[in-house]
Amino acid sequence: MNEVFGCGIDLEELSRFDKYIRNNDYSLMEDICTERELMNVDGDKRARLALSFSCKEAFLKALGVSWTNSNFSLKDIELLFGGP
Repeated sequence: MNEVFGCGIDLEELSRFDKYIRNNDYSLMEDICTERELMNVDGDKRARLALSFSCKEAFLKALGVSWTNSNFSLKDIELLFGGP
């Protein structure tokens, strides 16, 4: 594929995710992240949660859909960080 078929952007305020981290409530993270993503979470969990949500939302927007009005789940998208 040599052409761009869509562009998506999503911004989130970190404070939106504070209540989940403050209360050690990782249910939202489990709803958003795949098993492999959850195994590789380190550092600032709030930032990782916001980043995962934002990246996945932007990807779906580039496809012209939303996880709320399509058959897509945020877990259908997997983000892999780091590596060689």
